[in-house]
Amino acid sequence: MNTLFNWVAIAGTCALLAACNSGDSTSSNQPAPSGFKVQPADGAAIITWNQELNVNYWLFGAQSSSVTVQNVLSQPGSILIDGVTSPYVSTGLTNGLVYSYLMNANTGSDKAGPATAAVSVVPVASGYTWTNGAPMAAANIYGQTFNLGTYVAVGAGGAALTSSDGATWTPQSTGTTEDLYAATYTSSLAAVYVAVGANGTIVTSPDGVTWKVQTSGSITSANLRAVTQNGSYYVAVGDNGTVMTSTNAYDWTLQAAPTSSNFYGITYDSTNSTFYAVGQGGLLMSSTDGWQWTTLNSGTTQDLYSIATGNSLWVAVGANGTIVQSADAGTWYPQTSNTSENLYSVVYGSQFVAVGGGGIALNGTTTGTAWTGSNPQTSSDLRSVSFFYYRLLALGTGGTNTLSY
Repeated sequence: MNTLFNWVAIAGTCALLAACNSGDSTSSNQPAPSGFKVQPADGAAIITWNQELNVNYWLFGAQSSSVTVQNVLSQPGSILIDGVTSPYVSTGLTNGLVYSYLMNANTGSDKAGPATAAVSVVPVASGYTWTNGAPMAAANIYGQTFNLGTYVAVGAGGAALTSSDGATWTPQSTGTTEDLYAATYTSSLAAVYVAVGANGTIVTSPDGVTWKVQTSGSITSANLRAVTQNGSYYVAVGDNGTVMTSTNAYDWTLQAAPTSSNFYGITYDSTNSTFYAVGQGGLLMSSTDGWQWTTLNSGTTQDLYSIATGNSLWVAVGANGTIVQSADAGTWYPQTSNTSENLYSVVYGSQFVAVGGGGIALNGTTTGTAWTGSNPQTSSDLRSVSFFYYRLLALGTGGTNTLSY
């Protein structure tokens, strides 16, 4: 999980400032940290730098357009943090206000050296303004996941790409030419990225760069459309009711199919320790263990492609602008989307957001009942949306990638 820090007032002392500010660069053996970067997010700021071994880093910040090592403690909402590691996320910020950060470093018992230049950002609520990145590749992108500092996107022809910021992407080789439809990551199990796709394909990677094809194809040839995990095991679902589970991402067990219909999406709700899967013809099922499933009445016969939970609510989206919402995961109600485009993916961040065909993006507030459109600056189909690092990232056909924060 991201390192989180809520803004607090820190009672500074002369001794503390003396430790983190030498006042004379010749008394320190450590130069200003390189690659210092601050990115705005939704109620947060993402701070990264080129971290070196055995170097201790000090972070300074405040709600101000001008912050220095010397004045930081006199600024509103000031922070002075010793021992931070990259990447660092400063949360609890107020959208629309200016925040500034800088950093210096020390080694051993030496005083800290010179500081970086201050960098200012303005956090902005996500889901309203979108910024396109350069096309990732010719491949259509179907799924994505994230581990601290690294996005991984997967798609057609075995495509996989990595990014540290969601805007600049590097192609990787997965060792397969099969389409990859979804990906997940958890450090609680094998600490690897897992991607699933056509003809039972499963590939894994420890870093998003080096991939290995697993032997699931000998277990099933069904298309695997979605994958998630609960911290104890992975669950992948796909065509013809296919369900597969694994405790290590390498050895997979084919479970008895709970339905003959196709699954298209899955999520895990940690608040009630339950998996929810959606699919063909309004299919909606739940499971507490990943292999015994109960059918729920979604209230629609439209295909459902994605499901998300948040704010003690559940939202599923699908074909022809279909949105259904529930306050108990038992009784579902159709919502008005004002679009006939297919909605391929939904996520809960600071609110529900759904994306789909023709570049459609919808904000569903925190209730999932009042949906309004926003312009993601593309007419390409958006197949996947995530909310990592307090930023929305939507990916789609032709390598389309667009960020909102």
